Formats: sequence, C-alpha cells, structure tokens
Amino acid sequence: MVIPRGRVCAFVGLNALRALSIIALLLLFASSILTLTSDVRGVNRFAAADKSDANNSTSDDALVDCDYIESLLLCCHS
Repeated sequence: MVIPRGRVCAFVGLNALRALSIIALLLLFASSILTLTSDVRGVNRFAAADKSDANNSTSDDALVDCDYIESLLLCCHS
C-alpha cells in the first residue's frame, strides 16, 4: 500500500511543529525559573542590607513601602 505524498508531508510538518512548540515551552519555563531565582536573590540581598542597617529602626516598613528594589526584574507594586 502506497501512502499519499501529501499525508507524509503533513505528518512530518505537524511533528516538526510539535517539536518546535515543546522547545518553546521548555525555553519559557527555563526563563521563568531564571527570573524567579534572580528576583528571590534580589529580595534576599535587599532584606539583608535593610536588616544590617543599624540606624534604621523600621526595617519591616521599608520592605512594605518600597516601590522598586534595584536588582529585581519586576516592580514591587501591590
């Protein structure tokens, strides 16, 4: 039995599209993980710097009232 050429091309094309979409999803998840780890490190550095400041008695208020932490990729708007 001979398989029509159009069906073979469609099969290969759809599998190639599926492979590209899987690669795109893997890259999306990897970039999300990198962004999250970068943001967590930035918040940890900000919290450590804020707690090490002996002159500032309201260290918890600084975390709540800030609009932007310098090393984060996203804003802290609530």
